[in-house]
Amino acid sequence: MHTPDPSFSVNDGLLKAVELLASRGLDAADLPLALPEAGVGDVGALEMLSGHVLGEAAQLGSPTALAHMDPPTPWITWAMALWNASLNQNLLHEMTSPFATQAEARALG
Repeated sequence: MHTPDPSFSVNDGLLKAVELLASRGLDAADLPLALPEAGVGDVGALEMLSGHVLGEAAQLGSPTALAHMDPPTPWITWAMALWNASLNQNLLHEMTSPFATQAEARALG
């Protein structure tokens, strides 16, 4: 029997990613010089990288930030990007993106 890879289904790792995103006050720890041959796992990678990716990013949504060319985005755009990434929609073929193709046509119309 085939055991599904948990990296391709909703699990606690996705919730951990949202929790890290919401925490914002992340410190970047030194990255290890060497990694285990078997890897650190999905959640381990999130925890290891969150301080760098989230903690060291320009905080354009901060009340003290003056957005120049890259304004902050509202949370709903984060949700839509998450949904789109999870479904891997391809607008080149209507069969792989039936709703997205219709929505694009309506928006352009």
